Amino acid sequence: MKKKLLELQQKRNAKADELKKIMSITKGVKASEGVEAVEARSLDKEEAAKRNTLTDEIQVIDDQIREVEANIKADGLLAVRTVERKVKEKRESEITRASKQYSILKAMRSKMEGRALEGLELEMHQEAVMEATASGNSVRGIGVPAALISVESRDLTVGTAQTAGNLVNTEYGEFIPALRPRLKVMEMGASVMTGLQGNLELKKQTGLATAEWAGEQTTAVETDPKVSKFTLSPKRLAAYTDVSSQLLMQSSVSAENWIRQELSNAIARKLDATAINGTGAANQPLGILNFSDINTVAIGTDGGGPTREKLLEMVKEIAVENADLGDMAFLTTPGVRYKLQTTKVDAGSGLFVWNNMANDLLGYRAEISTNVPSNLAKGAGTDLNAIIFGVWNQLIIGQWAGADIIVNPYTKAKEATVEVVVNSFWDINSRHDQAFSVIKDADVS
Repeated sequence: MKKKLLELQQKRNAKADELKKIMSITKGVKASEGVEAVEARSLDKEEAAKRNTLTDEIQVIDDQIREVEANIKADGLLAVRTVERKVKEKRESEITRASKQYSILKAMRSKMEGRALEGLELEMHQEAVMEATASGNSVRGIGVPAALISVESRDLTVGTAQTAGNLVNTEYGEFIPALRPRLKVMEMGASVMTGLQGNLELKKQTGLATAEWAGEQTTAVETDPKVSKFTLSPKRLAAYTDVSSQLLMQSSVSAENWIRQELSNAIARKLDATAINGTGAANQPLGILNFSDINTVAIGTDGGGPTREKLLEMVKEIAVENADLGDMAFLTTPGVRYKLQTTKVDAGSGLFVWNNMANDLLGYRAEISTNVPSNLAKGAGTDLNAIIFGVWNQLIIGQWAGADIIVNPYTKAKEATVEVVVNSFWDINSRHDQAFSVIKDADVS
């Protein structure tokens, strides 16, 4: 292809020299040593035709040159992308393989005994440090990279947490294999952004462009859509658990998996609860129930029993905002589900608001979680429950880097117990608050 480009360039140069020679007639030639002066004149009919032909031919060659150059550039980009894809696939394969062999217990024992990390645990730690640095954070303990956390979980057969399980597989599972599935808001379809670096600014359209009828010669009214922005920034979520020194000395797969699940469950519960009802204060992200532009449906001055009419109002409020942008679903408390399953639609139909299908409410998917608050207050009402309805993929959960695990063998040394803290970094926001409706005063008594 480069040979063809060279040929085209040479061909163009030859045509350009011919054209230059013809056009020199219109400019004339000044007398100089050994050269007679030639007076400028207009081109005759034959010369003008030749000029036009050469001009057209050069234009065609220029188009051909641009096409060949574009193909060369595309081939180059394709080659780069192919290399990048192969590097990425190789790295993902390495991470998948590493996830089977990485031992958090081995890394924790090294820290507890004051030894340096080595082998795969050291390699993963170094990668986690690079990720944290790129995200504007630091690793104080054992670094676990994000890729090791987010790879797909493999089949593990475990017993109860009390017995630390009994695994059939002889390989280790991922560090946090159950993190995402245990998050109810993620089950509902929340959008997750991983591998973030620094603050992430996102824009969202808050108003629509409008059209106006106008006369044939009337100036059209300018109607720009309104655009706002919001920022995701890393906020530290710390979870800890106490582990016996004896357990840390174990090398069994069951002990490994138990430690991982203890830490991941603590993170999962807190992140899920925050996504639902985070206050936005004290470095905590804001949760759905406290979004500023959310649709709030009130039942009564002191709260009241949830009804079919109020649930339909929740659906209506989202539609009125033109925010019904995708699949919608309910999330509420076990108490609300029981209340609605025992609340008749009317006196004679024998039908209940929440029918016999456990995950169906008004034709929409419905789930329950004890992370949805059931201790709210309003007026004289107490122990009120929340109900959330919305387009769950409009909820955004951002994650920065991986995890930072700090092993403290000193604080509870007399109890032969090691305190383990895992730090991770998250933030929560929404593309459109109006895509959610909430009830905060449902009385289920």
